[in-house]
Amino acid sequence: MTDIDISSVQTFTTAELLKLAEHAIAHLLAGGQSYTLNGRQFTRASLADLRAIRDSLSQEIEEAASPTGTMTALAYFGRQQ
Repeated sequence: MTDIDISSVQTFTTAELLKLAEHAIAHLLAGGQSYTLNGRQFTRASLADLRAIRDSLSQEIEEAASPTGTMTALAYFGRQQ
């Protein structure tokens, strides 16, 4: 995985956000949702939430790459009244 510097406030591209979501999913699967460090309890986002974010970002990237985007054509075949 490519490391992304998040130590300062910055703007992320959709592709970078997708990498971060995939990275968060990998951490969750490898280490569990909750963990304790120096006596403090931490809880990561749920797997369902992270997958929803990942799927939404993936769809956004696919739609941006599509030549027609999300446009839908509507044709009416019949008599005008």
